Amino acid sequence: MLAIVKFLVFFLVQLHNRLPVKLSTKKFNDPHNKANVLMQAHFSRMQLPPDLESDQKDVLKYTIQLIQACVDVISSNGWLTPAIAAMELAQMSVQAMWDNESPLKQLPHFSDAVIKRCNDKGVKTIYDIMDLEDDDRNSLLQMSPAELKNVARACNRYPNIELTHRVVGADQLEYAK
Repeated sequence: MLAIVKFLVFFLVQLHNRLPVKLSTKKFNDPHNKANVLMQAHFSRMQLPPDLESDQKDVLKYTIQLIQACVDVISSNGWLTPAIAAMELAQMSVQAMWDNESPLKQLPHFSDAVIKRCNDKGVKTIYDIMDLEDDDRNSLLQMSPAELKNVARACNRYPNIELTHRVVGADQLEYAK
């Protein structure tokens, strides 16, 4: 049993060395450090050994619930910047990707090579993919018919939310100085 624990700690150290956000302490036995490494590995879509993969699933389950509770508390206090940060973290957790990565990574079968080809052609968003003509899309993506069907299904599920607003009584608003 001790050998397994030592292997997992060794693997966590090796994993940590490949992650973008480094821990200030190297105590990988601490649960919060392990959770941090497992979450970063999730965002980076790294393969893990079965034991750590199981731990990662548990961490994710509780993390998403905790973040949702944080969003509720933070937004009820009117703190916009922390609320947005918490919502971005929730989105990263659900989508298994960093917030600075291409939104195209959310689509099935979109490897780094496919995303690079899209970016080179000025296709940066999922809406850009949907706006392409079928022949242009097929030649750009270079995927099998089954893969293209999966991409189409994901694009058709992608939400399109439009919002309009107006301020009632704008002439009566007071601005803080």
